[in-house]
Amino acid sequence: MNSSPTITSEFTTASDRSVEYQFEIFRGRDGLASIRDDWNQIAQESDKLRFFQCYEWYESYLDTLAEAYSPVYFVLVRQQSSPVGVIPLMRSIRKIAGLRFRSLELINHSHMPLSDGVFARSDSDGAILQGLLWRLQRQSEIKWDLVCFTNLLEDGCIKRALESSPIPRLISEARTRCNYISCIPFDELSNKFSKNFRGNLRKARNKLMNLSGVEYISVRRQPQLDQALDEFLEVEASGWKGAMSEQTAIKLDLRLTNFYRSLSETFSPVDACEINLLKADGRCLAGQFCLVVGDTSYILKIGYDESYVQLAPGNMLLESSLRRYWREGVVKYLNLVTDTPWHSNWNPLSYTVSNAYVFNATPTGLAAFALLRFEKYLSGKYKAQLKPLVERWRNLRNGHTRNEGSGGNKSGAQGGRMSETNSLRERRGLVNAPAGSSVLSESPFKIKNSLAGHPLFEDSRLKRLLRTLPREHIEIRAVQSLDTNDGGYRRGERLTDADPVETFEQLGEKPSWMLLHESWIHDPEYGELMRQYVRDLAETVSDIGGDPSDLGCWLFFSSGRCVVHFHADPDQSFLNQIRGSKTIYVYPAKTIPEPAVEKLVYTHNQGAVTYQPEYETSLFPPVQMVPGETVFLPLFAPHRVINDDDICVSFNVGFHTRESRRRRAVHIVNLEMRRLGLQPAPYDQRPGIDSIKNQMYQALRVRNKFFKFLKPEVPV
Repeated sequence: MNSSPTITSEFTTASDRSVEYQFEIFRGRDGLASIRDDWNQIAQESDKLRFFQCYEWYESYLDTLAEAYSPVYFVLVRQQSSPVGVIPLMRSIRKIAGLRFRSLELINHSHMPLSDGVFARSDSDGAILQGLLWRLQRQSEIKWDLVCFTNLLEDGCIKRALESSPIPRLISEARTRCNYISCIPFDELSNKFSKNFRGNLRKARNKLMNLSGVEYISVRRQPQLDQALDEFLEVEASGWKGAMSEQTAIKLDLRLTNFYRSLSETFSPVDACEINLLKADGRCLAGQFCLVVGDTSYILKIGYDESYVQLAPGNMLLESSLRRYWREGVVKYLNLVTDTPWHSNWNPLSYTVSNAYVFNATPTGLAAFALLRFEKYLSGKYKAQLKPLVERWRNLRNGHTRNEGSGGNKSGAQGGRMSETNSLRERRGLVNAPAGSSVLSESPFKIKNSLAGHPLFEDSRLKRLLRTLPREHIEIRAVQSLDTNDGGYRRGERLTDADPVETFEQLGEKPSWMLLHESWIHDPEYGELMRQYVRDLAETVSDIGGDPSDLGCWLFFSSGRCVVHFHADPDQSFLNQIRGSKTIYVYPAKTIPEPAVEKLVYTHNQGAVTYQPEYETSLFPPVQMVPGETVFLPLFAPHRVINDDDICVSFNVGFHTRESRRRRAVHIVNLEMRRLGLQPAPYDQRPGIDSIKNQMYQALRVRNKFFKFLKPEVPV
């Protein structure tokens, strides 16, 4: 796999006539090893070194995550024989408007959230990058249509270079943010938190102190580091990432496990790998995997035991780390690396993270540039017309590169874990479901959303909606709290005289539950958000199909520690947590009697479904929700909710698919048959009869439309 570390002989370019740079391209694991001393010299001279610019970062990647089908290159830049820069690249395929293009990219992976090159001096960034691109266009060993500089921090080497020098055919776009917290006295830091969050931290501290053997552990040295890593991997796999849920835990993937073990082994000799643990009751409650470089500690991964969620163990550990860093005085910043919704509680500072694309001057490179630049103006029809032309270019290109065969791969380079079906635009939709997710599932499952920071869910915008939405579409009810819950999970009294805005503002003092209906009809912005959400969802959930119908979205506001009544929804829906945390208790749809389902479908009144204690025997495992998480609620599956201490804001999106419309039709026909004294077969018991009922439903719809006096009155 590593037959020849150097694939391109030294060449010289002079972007600035007064300064000459020499570029050498090294490939794979052997190529990286051969430039170790040069890399470390550059790192020592760098203005601000970060973990993803360290030699050890790429060494661990190549040893554990790299794929043979995607070669990796390291471009070493010299000035007068002295090393001044390294740019790590991988070869991959990018899709733009459905067409595949050859790309060179900064090395990236789902567990490598930030990327950059490393330059010895910032004043030379622009000249180095210009020289690199100039030379890549003139060499013949590596075929490419575009160079993708992904996940760039706003003050990183390559981002500065792109901004300091004119680069032709450049497209740049902000993608997300990287949050960080200054390590200042905690009392000073906490003054910036909301009153509610400060109170939550205080309550969590008090609850934590009631446990036995509470200790905070921070480890950087072997062999203790290996033991701490084992404990971290266990707690990281104990919750929603584990084997019983999304199955994204590090421990469940051997290559990921080896990657983090390699990081601990390669960074620990220089005291740069740190694992922090919170332990109590004889077990690990939370953990952080950090890399400490310069004056910054970077938290790459966190994990906590969800059975202790009431103690906020993740927040407690983060608070402890901030206090310790301040006391020790070495680490000045704690970098959270990503932009997860819960970060907002800590009022962090942040960097913009962006992607930049530079296109080759070849026909396919120019085509890719035009397609991306004008992508939003191109409909599917125009893409179809352009595709044959690009296909001809691609076939011509393949004819030239077929002589290469797989020679590049046979030469032994390793590369990044990059699927050939990757889209050029890093996917960051409103919601992301893993492959294989299905709305036909009869059990709940969790996915991720990026709604928590959306401006439509800011207090001022929600109050504006409450003022403009017709009062009859705002349902306000009294609600039981954890302290007064009688276990009946009944729907509370509807408070028709309550002022919506005032009730919303007093959720922290007066227990209440609010449900907003038809916001998508009366406020176009919420309607567009709903439609975009369903479009994003349909990209990864195939059985939604191209014709979801009866789209609707509902906003829920509820007080902390409240107990939300037992109910079911008349459609299949995705409940998205925006603020606060809660636990959802979901039951199989078959738990409730058929007549109750029929009333629910016909009336859309959640009161048609009532709680019975015997339902508890069929309860699915409870689902804990925090901001940024979404739970799928199966069609007609009843559920109830218990909030944690904070006020909760949730956004529910519901719809029908072809299969759910068919099931709805059968239930409505069954309801009509019961009115005639008949005993219809339940749905799916006799599929042939269900098909006939589906046809009968169309006739009933016509009857109810033109002969409303024949439409049945169904009391709830």
